[in-house]
Amino acid sequence: MVEWALDQSPLEPDVEPLLLSLVELGNEVQVMIDYRYTDGAQLAVTISLEKSTDPSGGTWNALPPPSPDLPVNGIVSVSVVDAERFDFVNGTGPLKMYYRLRISGTDNGQAFAYTSPMVGYHRLRCLAGSDTHSGLMFRQRSVHRADCPGAPLPAATAGQWTVSYAAQPASLAPGQTVRFESGVLAGQAFLVTAVNAGGFDVAGDLSSVASGDRYRVAPSWTTATLLSMAGTVIEDSTNYLGLNRGNEILHFDQRGNGFNRSATAVLYHLPTTGWRSTVSVTALEDGHLLDSDGAFVVRGAGPQVTADAWLVMAGAEVETSIVTTIGAGGSDTVIALQRAVPVKLRDAALFSSGAFEGSADTQPVNRRDELMICDNAVIGLNKQPSAIFYYDLSSGLWRSTTAPASDAGDVELAPGAFLKIRSASGGSTTWTLPATP
Repeated sequence: MVEWALDQSPLEPDVEPLLLSLVELGNEVQVMIDYRYTDGAQLAVTISLEKSTDPSGGTWNALPPPSPDLPVNGIVSVSVVDAERFDFVNGTGPLKMYYRLRISGTDNGQAFAYTSPMVGYHRLRCLAGSDTHSGLMFRQRSVHRADCPGAPLPAATAGQWTVSYAAQPASLAPGQTVRFESGVLAGQAFLVTAVNAGGFDVAGDLSSVASGDRYRVAPSWTTATLLSMAGTVIEDSTNYLGLNRGNEILHFDQRGNGFNRSATAVLYHLPTTGWRSTVSVTALEDGHLLDSDGAFVVRGAGPQVTADAWLVMAGAEVETSIVTTIGAGGSDTVIALQRAVPVKLRDAALFSSGAFEGSADTQPVNRRDELMICDNAVIGLNKQPSAIFYYDLSSGLWRSTTAPASDAGDVELAPGAFLKIRSASGGSTTWTLPATP
């Protein structure tokens, strides 16, 4: 959208430049990208939609130019179909793909160039007879994006604050996630608790938010929205009994007390009634909310599991920094790497942001905080970490317990990686994950 290139207020409902859709066609999934732009005589622009399997490597390929629709009220709508599909039955085709929009040209004689944030998809094979660790890597499409017209005010409910607006956005609803993109709280996410004519309420302290701070609101991921993507293949359970169980989704108390905590919720799918939980076989769990940094396990141990499952995650990248809380010492924090592309351990700023306590040296007796990761290629249930990392203060390097003499800073954390951070002592800390370069 040209408005984004010129840093103008986007036209509703286009609160971001690209919309990605996945459509099942037989055994295959087709990708469609939609965008819109203003058809103005004062604009001379070149628009290119590009795709890549490795955006970090800088290799992008332009999709064939589409034939745009005729302008409607000065707005041109464009739909682009990617000819490269993936097969979710046979497991063939790309495992991931990213898309971006590039715009260049002149506006009233002034040159400009713009590259949009990425949208894309990832396909994760979940091995039968095994636990597959993953987490959220994309956000959903925004429903509202604006600058605060004034400082938020305390809401009627204690511990909540109200963000005002001139007119109530039609798609705003409780249960959505607001993330600030500028100001003191840039990168932090909060839950929308209520929507009113003059503003929406947020759970959390917004006392440091100022007029002009920009925020974005998007639907929160739920069990149903995460696990109903085109191309996702999950084995159903035939009833609530364990002996008739298909794939299970394990959720965890992300910042609870203690080490190696068990799952707080185990969900399974019944073909006629939807998602259910072992906590209550009568409660429908389709709307089970996931935190924006939610991590989970796909378990393929049920008697009804006859083949590998496939989990498809798709959406838009979180293009700002991400601020999350690491639990207090003497406990494990279980969170996802909220990035759509791999992040090197040294670039994740886990230690430099003050969230991770370094170890004096490589000796186990001096070990402090640890980062634990499981290998999804290894078949097993309740798997032990395949890699444990710590920060060595004596050298200023990341180390691995399996190779303490080597620099582990180049180790790549996968998109949406399931991260277990074991805190040795102290209170809770804040991790600021830098924006993707």
